[in-house]
Amino acid sequence: MYQPDMSPSDSRWSYLKVAEQIRQEILNGTYKAGKRLPGEPVLAERFGVGRVTIARALDVLEQSNLVFRVRGSGTYIQRDVARGAVRLTIGYLVNDMDVLHGSPSGITLEAAHQRIEELGHTTRLLTRGELLATGEPPATLRRMVRAGALNGLILSYQMPTGITCRISEVLPMIILLTDNLPENMFNVPVDFAAGYFRATRHLLDLGHRQVGLLGGSRQSTVGYRAYMAWRLALQAAGLDPACQPICQCGFDRTQYRPHADTMLRQYPDMTGLVCIDDLAAITAIEAACALGRSVPRDISVVGCNDAPAALTSTPPLTTLHIDFAEMGRRAVDLLLSRIFGRQASQTVYIEPQLVVRGSTAPPPSP
Repeated sequence: MYQPDMSPSDSRWSYLKVAEQIRQEILNGTYKAGKRLPGEPVLAERFGVGRVTIARALDVLEQSNLVFRVRGSGTYIQRDVARGAVRLTIGYLVNDMDVLHGSPSGITLEAAHQRIEELGHTTRLLTRGELLATGEPPATLRRMVRAGALNGLILSYQMPTGITCRISEVLPMIILLTDNLPENMFNVPVDFAAGYFRATRHLLDLGHRQVGLLGGSRQSTVGYRAYMAWRLALQAAGLDPACQPICQCGFDRTQYRPHADTMLRQYPDMTGLVCIDDLAAITAIEAACALGRSVPRDISVVGCNDAPAALTSTPPLTTLHIDFAEMGRRAVDLLLSRIFGRQASQTVYIEPQLVVRGSTAPPPSP
């Protein structure tokens, strides 16, 4: 008899792979509508798993309305299964609901939700507060998994490494935005290094030779990637990063203006500026104008995120566009591949694309 391969990367979720295999066999007619499935001991032997795994797989199929159980008789195939599918509940964990509206996180969530629904599954939105209110997040998620209320998780913000590792022991999980993770963690991060390198290179290609970096922190993943990409682009152009303006003042928007003012005053020869995000860039433009320096005539400025304000700023902001919707879709596809044991990359990068607008131009003539 055909023996399916039940040796994917993580056997803890074999019940989902068993459910998917049985679903396929129901749809292709191996198991006929209205007929009884083989008993749990037979299925357990065939798939090389325990009876508990088979019971959980049948739970999933029953929740998907593909089978029904008759006490003391067995499990039967529903008569109308032409459109049958294993319906999973995919959790989407956010840090704070209030920051979702119109934000990159909200765009990613909406796209992920649409993809989940399109594939016939259900989204369950979870918040950090909800998990913490009922105990340790891993324990709360474990209870939900055991109750059949959750089959996989998309984590949209970075949690402490210890908690993240413990959650990964509970259910299949995909982490967004960052790739600064322990081994064997599946993720859909933004390739910030490639993005900031492209932004810096854009200014260098225009002819700028004094190119600064504003914002971020080398203690954060994004800030460190921005710093290293900026350095690498300068070095590739034959410039010494130690001789270039830099102010990594973190991500506190209240700190952008005073530090932009300081950079512009201390480095009057700076004609190009890479900023950690669009808010820092727009703030730098305002600071330059207040000091009588025109953008882009006297100084060119590049941001990151392509926020709505980038289009309405004066001038419109050259920035790095991150496809947050694509991030959501890819996260769902990667998570389902992992659940069902299909081959997939551990990391799927979203690469920022440079959008050139009115805030960059060649440097002023000497």
